[in-house]
Amino acid sequence: MHASMKLTCIRTAVAFAFFIYGSGCAPSLPRLQEYTPTNNATDLSQSPHVAWLISDEKNLDDTLVLLNSHPDELVRSHAMRTQAELDRMEHTLENQYQRLLKESLSDAELVTEIGVVLNKENFRDRAEVLVEIREEILSEALDYEKAGKIGEAIRYANALIATDSIILEPENISLIREDPLDVYRRNRDRMNVIRMIDRKLGIEMDQGGSGESVDRVMAYSPDWPVQSEEGLETMRRNLKMILDHIVNEHVSSPDRSELHEAGIDEILFMCEVLDKNGYQIPIAFTTDLDTQIRSMSDGPSDRLLMKIQESEQLLAKDALPPGFSFRVFGDGAVGSLDKQSSIIWPEEFEQYTRGMGYGYRGIGVGIGVNEQFEIELTPMSGGPARKAGIRDGDVVVSVDGIDPTSISIEELTMMASEPDRESLEMRVRHLDGVEETVTIQIGPVRIQRISGWQQIGVDQEGDPEWFWLADPVSRIAYLKPNGFRMNGGRAIRIALQQAQEQASQQGGPLEGLVIDLRGNSGGHVHVAVEMCNLFMREGKAFQSVGRDGELSTIDVDESYGELAGIPLVILLDSESASASELVSGVLKESNNALIIGERSFGKGSVQSLFPCESPDYLARVTGSWYQIPNPEIGESGWTFVDRDKSLQSWGVEPDLEVPISIDERDRISASRNRWFSGVDCDLPQEEEDLKDPEVSLALALIRARILSMRTTGNSAAELQTRN
Repeated sequence: MHASMKLTCIRTAVAFAFFIYGSGCAPSLPRLQEYTPTNNATDLSQSPHVAWLISDEKNLDDTLVLLNSHPDELVRSHAMRTQAELDRMEHTLENQYQRLLKESLSDAELVTEIGVVLNKENFRDRAEVLVEIREEILSEALDYEKAGKIGEAIRYANALIATDSIILEPENISLIREDPLDVYRRNRDRMNVIRMIDRKLGIEMDQGGSGESVDRVMAYSPDWPVQSEEGLETMRRNLKMILDHIVNEHVSSPDRSELHEAGIDEILFMCEVLDKNGYQIPIAFTTDLDTQIRSMSDGPSDRLLMKIQESEQLLAKDALPPGFSFRVFGDGAVGSLDKQSSIIWPEEFEQYTRGMGYGYRGIGVGIGVNEQFEIELTPMSGGPARKAGIRDGDVVVSVDGIDPTSISIEELTMMASEPDRESLEMRVRHLDGVEETVTIQIGPVRIQRISGWQQIGVDQEGDPEWFWLADPVSRIAYLKPNGFRMNGGRAIRIALQQAQEQASQQGGPLEGLVIDLRGNSGGHVHVAVEMCNLFMREGKAFQSVGRDGELSTIDVDESYGELAGIPLVILLDSESASASELVSGVLKESNNALIIGERSFGKGSVQSLFPCESPDYLARVTGSWYQIPNPEIGESGWTFVDRDKSLQSWGVEPDLEVPISIDERDRISASRNRWFSGVDCDLPQEEEDLKDPEVSLALALIRARILSMRTTGNSAAELQTRN
């Protein structure tokens, strides 16, 4: 999958990351060995950054100079590897950038590609180029949206998403007229509706067409979820309950009439889009919406929805599929509040709830669309697709003999999870151009809670076994949680128990830890609190602001904190969101953890899921905004994380910024998450030297800190003698 399209998928994942703010007594968690500095080392955990060998200005280049001149050979080795990896990346990026300048690209194409190949460091020399055309591209995206060209609006918004992670610096905030994520999200929802109505039109719009010269007759596809009068009534009752949940639970205490107005506006907009694309929408229906029905917006929801249903049936008739107005009204009303609140509709329910767990039945592939609008696959480690021989980047040529242009991504997902289906025959084209027919046996797909440094085998359940020590000599472990999923706290503790055992086999206790939260889009708040409990003995692990400014806090559990004071580095990037930001933000100030990488995404809200009348409808409602400590506004100061609440200082700022392009980030992420089952084609590959400058830097910093803690009060000459 092309890197810019991958980013879209990641952003979508970030948009669907959620918290469930639970209560009640949690079961006790596995205990770890208490961390105590070795060799009479001084515990410097209460003296922020004293023992971290970073420059006073927290400058990466100056820090590397310090590390490269350290008397310890292993510190220098890690630092030199970091420098070599950064130099290689810089050379690669410069070549890619110069190639782009020679190509005939539109502004949107140029911005998309620059967002993929540049990073913040080399962006600074080209800032003027991107800043000048950002507003122009945003205006084009909004113009396309207004004109009903949804596919183009999505494409241009996606171009900006690719670059905003490097543009969004405090000095450039004044440029932000509208967040392209908002443009992308609302038009993605619209495109989903259009595909369900008319798959062919959806493909045309995806490819930039408008269809304005084509007269279309409404013959909605079997994908459309409402096929009967009973289904329409069910939809109306559920939508009314969803609106009640929003009004009663949303953090903004929204006015019901404003939700109604936003829903009506969205119906009118989508009717205009369909009309511009060849469908004849009766003007009597849209006029009734904009006059009589709008005049009822300050009344009860059930009365308004009944009137919308009546108007659609009497005035729109067969020009719209049944329940079209309800579906669009719901998306418009809820989407007017914030990025995270949403309705989980029946056709989305299975995939959404699947993402909440650790496994499901299917073929185990990530499905995307490449620049040629072909379906492209990324097989999951240990899944049926990889076992059958599907490779990263395979393009679907046919599925059970069916042309993929007549199959939506949603349909392909449903085919792969049909209860009675045992296999799926796919013809694919590999990256080398060779086509192959592959039969995939549908079966269990297991989602790993956490990855380690190196896979050393497979257990009886078919799950990977890990060696956790990234630096066995220094006894430094590496952990990469896969989201903050249910029972994630227990999984992390079990991994750390194994790491402590492996450290003991290397001659002593675990002395340092790297937690990789790059690309981690978050999850359950209680799992985030459990992770904070590992490294804190007192203080707040969580703070949020709800309706009417109501403050909620959770203190750390003082019975834990076994690893308080251990040298800890947390890795972040611009896709680290939600619970990742909560953990890193709290530990950064509360426990002297060092944060390296990139500023995080800025998703700082708490969502709850509310059931509706039917079990396959859910209301996902933002109930509060969470905060992290901010020493710049006082000793007890806490600040918002979400970019919608804190545009000047969203997310978590790293102590050391390590700029990496999207291309490089995707490469590293794919390698760090990969494991094998040892079954059929899913076999271990020849080991490659993974170039990951952030991990190398983390190991150098932790090793230097361990040594400084051991030698507090001793001279550099004495340290040199010992090494």
